[in-house]
Amino acid sequence: MSKLYKYLIIVSVSLFVIFGYIDSDAVFYKKRVKLFGLNTPDDVFKYLNHSIHNRYSDSLIFYPSLHSIPTRDKMECDLGFWCDEGAIAMSKFIDYMDSPYKWRLVDVYGSDNISHHTVIQVFYEEKWKTYDIFFKTDTLSPDKTVKYKVPYVKYRKWDSSTKIYHFLIEHNSVIKYIALKLRNVY
Repeated sequence: MSKLYKYLIIVSVSLFVIFGYIDSDAVFYKKRVKLFGLNTPDDVFKYLNHSIHNRYSDSLIFYPSLHSIPTRDKMECDLGFWCDEGAIAMSKFIDYMDSPYKWRLVDVYGSDNISHHTVIQVFYEEKWKTYDIFFKTDTLSPDKTVKYKVPYVKYRKWDSSTKIYHFLIEHNSVIKYIALKLRNVY
C-alpha cells in the first residue's frame, strides 16, 4: 500500500502544480502580452485604457468592496481600476514582455503625509516616463497628475518574484484561490 500512496501523492502534487499553473495569473499576463502584441509600455497603456479602464473612468463608479479583488479578476469581469491597481496591472504586463523594462510605482503624497494617488513610471526611451491609468494620461510628471499641492513623491518597486508568497500566488491559481478565501475576498 505504501507504493500506492506514494504514487497518489506524486500524481496529486503534479496535477496541483500543472493545473494551478495553467490557470495562473502568470499565464494570463503572458497570453495577453502575446495576443494583443504588447511590446512597449505605450502598448500596455493603450490596451489598459481602451480595453479595461475606459468603461468606468468617465463616471468614476467604483464600489469599495471591489478594491480587494485582484487586478486579473477585475480585467476578466470588466471592472474599473483604482490608481494603484492600474499601476500594478501595467507592471505585471511589463514584467511578462520579451524585453522587460525597468519600472517603479510612484506614490503621490498630500500635505497630510498620506499617499492619495499612485502612478507607474517606466524607464522607456532613455528616460522615466509616467503612466497614470486612473486619469488616462502619460504626459504629466507624478506631481502634476493630481490637483492638490504635492509636498513629495515616494518611489517603490513592487517585485512579486522576490517574495515566495507572491510568486506562488502569481504562478498557481489554486494557491491564489486559497489565499483569497482565507482573506475573505471571495
